[in-house]
Amino acid sequence: MEMASGTVACHDGNQRLSLASLRSLTPDYDQHAEDLKMGYTHYYAVDQWSSPEWQSAWPQLIQDAIKIIDAADVPVSGPASDTLEAGREVPNPPVVDVNEGLCINGNNDEYCEDFVLKESDPDNFCKTAKRGYDLVVSCILLRAYRLAPNTFHLRSDGIWNDDEDWVPTRALYHDIWPNDTDEKPAELDERVEDENNLVCHL
Repeated sequence: MEMASGTVACHDGNQRLSLASLRSLTPDYDQHAEDLKMGYTHYYAVDQWSSPEWQSAWPQLIQDAIKIIDAADVPVSGPASDTLEAGREVPNPPVVDVNEGLCINGNNDEYCEDFVLKESDPDNFCKTAKRGYDLVVSCILLRAYRLAPNTFHLRSDGIWNDDEDWVPTRALYHDIWPNDTDEKPAELDERVEDENNLVCHL
């Protein structure tokens, strides 16, 4: 197959620009990458909150969320609206409760959108912009998927094997649950590179 200069064939037969070509053709490539970081978002949904699998997983997830927050050692808070209304000097702990659900944000200048997971809002997304609390959010999402893989759906702007995306999350997860699988959730992307620095998302 004849390909345009600066492109290589991907596993699906489509052409992709190599990373070097992207940089040469896009003078503001690094700024674009920073813009993508600011929009970095996770997407998640519970099929049926009343399903036996999720009803079993939910109380366990609440307990495990506390473990994740403690192990991550990242400053987190509760709803951003409460923080802004009361002032940053007033403690605003994250909401982690089997009845009230989960509501977690970053602390100090590391906040973005609230991460919310509760029965009244089971289909949601959270833009973390890769702020510090993203480590907590992504690990809770991964734990939810592990506990209820047939009920909990997880997608993300992040790449499973990227050192700046899901790799730190996976490391934290396995610090807490070393015997669990490291299998990639079905709906997350994985990056594959070849000798031409081609990036394919599988």
